[in-house]
Amino acid sequence: MSVVCAACDDHARTVELLCDLVAYTTRFDHDREFADLVGWALALSLPISFDAPNLGGD
Repeated sequence: MSVVCAACDDHARTVELLCDLVAYTTRFDHDREFADLVGWALALSLPISFDAPNLGGD
């Protein structure tokens, strides 16, 4: 994964963790409380406004 800055790297890593968490919740034996808590924590750690050009890879 190639990113422009440290903030972009953090954002990309957080999005990747959220994707992994979604995959985890498709398992029959997943812990719903864990997924809810971690999902909210990860989502809240994302910036409301992200002023980085090229975040979308354009």
